[in-house]
Amino acid sequence: MSLLNSHATPAEELEQARESFLSGNFEAAVGGFSALLYPTSRLANATTIAEAHLLLGVCYFETKQRDSAEREFEEALLLNSKLRLDANLFSPSSRPSASNSKRLPRPQQRALNSRASNKR
Repeated sequence: MSLLNSHATPAEELEQARESFLSGNFEAAVGGFSALLYPTSRLANATTIAEAHLLLGVCYFETKQRDSAEREFEEALLLNSKLRLDANLFSPSSRPSASNSKRLPRPQQRALNSRASNKR
């Protein structure tokens, strides 16, 4: 199934992007999240938009696009200052360490995984 199915609703496209993210297909997830967020967001509410920016940021981080990752993390935090970067969102080889965590904004509270599981 194509990530950008012309008949899919934004909610279905978001689910497809999440599935790509969870399977480690970060390039496909970047395409999915980007299409939902840019040039204008097609998502329903600020919480979902913030989540998409956060996951897009992780995808960029995973694909070594650190400036883009930082921009997406900042966008997510502008929408929801309580977001938290959970190390479990990152692959073991890419998990931010103390030495490179200075490049990442420090969100205040909440792991994405618990919120995402509550929606299902």
